[in-house]
Amino acid sequence: MNKKLILLPALLMLLTSCGGGGGGGGKPAKHDGKTEETAFTAAEAVQACVDLDLQDKQTTTDTFFVKDVVSKIYKTYDAKFKHVSLTLGSGEQTFVAYEVGKMSGNSVVGIEATDKEAELQVGDTVCVYGPFYRYGSTYETPGRKAAGIVSYTFG
Repeated sequence: MNKKLILLPALLMLLTSCGGGGGGGGKPAKHDGKTEETAFTAAEAVQACVDLDLQDKQTTTDTFFVKDVVSKIYKTYDAKFKHVSLTLGSGEQTFVAYEVGKMSGNSVVGIEATDKEAELQVGDTVCVYGPFYRYGSTYETPGRKAAGIVSYTFG
């Protein structure tokens, strides 16, 4: 019997059973927004807000991670209030990290002028953590440092 014919089904079974991270079958881990590793993209965060039926000026009680590329500096670093506002993602489904500080342990603290978070630019990748808020047709964090930057990668 041909050895290739015997090995092919065994190899297919192995690939199916050892999938990557999530549901087996080689599928990537699901983005559920519950950890930095499974953070929502901007588009997924918008869809989660839609699925939650978030109404205008309503904030979620749960908190989520959102990680995507900065497509716009919504508001540059504000030294008085120690926060930044960034638009994450591209296309029609963007998510605004509005008036975010930075995470320090489990708390959101202000960004200092000397912190790298104050230098974030378009093209950088940012992960924020906090509740969702709907303002008109915009989905964002609620502002006033209710959310914080968990991590970032320049460029």
